[in-house]
Amino acid sequence: MSLSKFGRLYELHIAGNDNQIHIISFPLTCEFKITRDIQQSCQEATFLLYNLNYTTRNSINKDFFDFDLTRSVTFLAGYSYPLSVVFTGTVTTCMSYRDEGRTDYITEIRASDAGFTVRNCFSSISFNQPVTQNQIISQLLNDLVKNSQTPASSAGALSNSIQPLKIGYVSQSYTKVFSKYAYSNATWPELVLQTNGQCFIDLSTINVLATGDAFQGEVKVIDQTSGLLSPPKRYNTCYALELLFEPRLKIGQAIQVNDPSANFSPNNPNQVSPNGTFQILGLDHEGIISGSLIG
Repeated sequence: MSLSKFGRLYELHIAGNDNQIHIISFPLTCEFKITRDIQQSCQEATFLLYNLNYTTRNSINKDFFDFDLTRSVTFLAGYSYPLSVVFTGTVTTCMSYRDEGRTDYITEIRASDAGFTVRNCFSSISFNQPVTQNQIISQLLNDLVKNSQTPASSAGALSNSIQPLKIGYVSQSYTKVFSKYAYSNATWPELVLQTNGQCFIDLSTINVLATGDAFQGEVKVIDQTSGLLSPPKRYNTCYALELLFEPRLKIGQAIQVNDPSANFSPNNPNQVSPNGTFQILGLDHEGIISGSLIG
């Protein structure tokens, strides 16, 4: 196992109600669970921060019912600087509490990637001449980006801290032609419909991938030297891999898997090798980064 997989670091940047960006970092304890998925989704994250000072806890507090209050949160992590962005989005709730019998104050942050934009973006589109499905998708994407740059938010919203959306990989496989097209409603459900559910927002980037599409990532190979902990587990249509925390992976990217210990017989036609090039369909990051606890 590579020594580069020891000694994790993190930074969590969160906007407060004092119009400041608060940076919380190692060695303070941060427990995190981040779910990133390729299927028509915005990513979700939960962070538990231990024993922040009273001023910081009070400054970043956000009630669940403050729907129009948009505050950014970005989580960076890795084994050395510069750290990789693992999650970026807006805060859904942020509350602090101390459980009975415990001395630790816990600050719990729940967040979603572009959740505010997805809930509040609406499109009005009309074509009276033939239009391709890709043209419709392009217009919907541009509406989402434009809305994220100027979010409709109430006074007190730290809108200048929100990471605007950008457009990433967009498949050109949607070639259906409509004789005419009109739509006026929420943007995201229509994008899901037009892409057959093959759209997702990850790290504030909107991607549209058709079946078989994948892009290149910074990490290109997963094997035992890069943190693979056990043989891949096979499901009906995919494999699940358990590995040491790797913040540079991105959903939708191509990845080569190489596990010499996998129990695979090439002479059995009913077996599919877990070794080869695959697309990352989802990532679950879960752990603790701390100067006092084992993660």
